[in-house]
Amino acid sequence: MPRRPARLLPAAALVACAAAAAVAATPHPGFTVSGAGDRVVVADVYDDTPAAALGIRPGDVVARVNNHPATPESLRRAMAVKHVGSTMHLGFLRDGEPRDLVVRLVDAEKPATWAAAAAATERQIEKDFRTAMDAFVAKHGPVRVLDARVEPADAGPPSDEGRRRVAVRIANASEHFLESCDIDVLFVDGGGRPVDIPGHDNPLRIRGTREVAPANPAGTRGSALLSGDLTAPLAGAAAVNVVVTRARLADGRTITPEEPLTVAFPLAP
Repeated sequence: MPRRPARLLPAAALVACAAAAAVAATPHPGFTVSGAGDRVVVADVYDDTPAAALGIRPGDVVARVNNHPATPESLRRAMAVKHVGSTMHLGFLRDGEPRDLVVRLVDAEKPATWAAAAAATERQIEKDFRTAMDAFVAKHGPVRVLDARVEPADAGPPSDEGRRRVAVRIANASEHFLESCDIDVLFVDGGGRPVDIPGHDNPLRIRGTREVAPANPAGTRGSALLSGDLTAPLAGAAAVNVVVTRARLADGRTITPEEPLTVAFPLAP
């Protein structure tokens, strides 16, 4: 159930300028903030609001307001010219990672209207996601590379002690199940030059045949881990460059990207 509007009163720092018109709707971003100096931190996020639909969480730092550095004062000024239903461009930091969002403002006095605004935001999120994925697939193919790392291999006989593998996590950006994909993993030194791996080709070629579900906005499906064994030390390797060279979909298409992306990942020292 939506929280009572009385709980929005701690956000007075955001809506003080709007409160002068008692009969007017009071715009609210769907979250409260706390501040220490010029630092603005999300304190609470209200259920059934666009802010909640966007995944804003307590502890997120508001870093920018309409492309300007965020301070309590800049947030107050921005809110003073807003109305219910308008949007704000906000930049957030979570664990040091930036995230830019467009937040639709709700009516602080009418929590019964929040769910409809949140649903509209969710529809826009899905539409934007599908548009971005369609553009990615058209240009680069149906596979996104999420990360790559070198890790200990599964336990084997004592003679294999110390054996490792390169593990590449991929996501399916298409609307169809991904039946297989071919990946090239190139090991490079700190200057981006290929290194010599005794007994191995470089790039190492990995073929994955596991079905991967289609992508979705929540990101909870549509990913898989592909791996290849390494039986020699990677002396001098500082990073890996990963390229998806071919993919096959469940609808029968085999896709060789015209512009395959090369995604670089540093290796742990």
